Amino acid sequence: AEDHACQTTCRRVLMTKSTDQEIVDGLIEGCKKMPLPQDPLWQCFLESSGSSNPDNSTNGLPAPAVDGAKLHCCSKANTSSCRDLCIKLYSTRWGSRTHWQEFDRLCEYNPLEAAMFTCLADVREPCQLGCQGLKYCTNFNNRPTELFRSCNIQSDQGAKNDMKLWEKGTIKMPFLNIPVKNIKTCQPEMWKAVACSLQIKPCHSKSGGSICK
Repeated sequence: AEDHACQTTCRRVLMTKSTDQEIVDGLIEGCKKMPLPQDPLWQCFLESSGSSNPDNSTNGLPAPAVDGAKLHCCSKANTSSCRDLCIKLYSTRWGSRTHWQEFDRLCEYNPLEAAMFTCLADVREPCQLGCQGLKYCTNFNNRPTELFRSCNIQSDQGAKNDMKLWEKGTIKMPFLNIPVKNIKTCQPEMWKAVACSLQIKPCHSKSGGSICK
């Protein structure tokens, strides 16, 4: 670390804190800046964190490797709470199921955080050119010049399965159940288009693939 105060904080935190979460919190507070993958201090810490306890897991979940690309997306957050959650989840191994649920609940469906989640989507599922071979979402076939995140047989079947579930009268979201009319008779083609769009994920330059605009 080039900053003297940050160096002092780093030494103190490493001597007094024991968990990755406490260390990250202490460094952010003491250094007065968010971690960036290109920062030598954070590179050192993240590499150390990623190489220690490779078999460690929390609440039965496999411990994820530190992901610098996703960590960079955290800087695009508009709210401090979502930025801090993002940084902690992608820079340490402490992320439990509860923390991931909090991140999803507070941030993923927050329109203010569209830029951050578009960035994360670009890392997880980069846009790829063209789409063909779909048996259910056939409307997306033969589009060689358009971009999609998930044009494959699995997503095609996923859209078909979603429609079967929705036909029971409820669309189940992570934190909300949405009652719907009989979609077999109430605009079935529109609902099929929604299911296919959610699964095949066409890329949009501004919306990030969101259904609601």
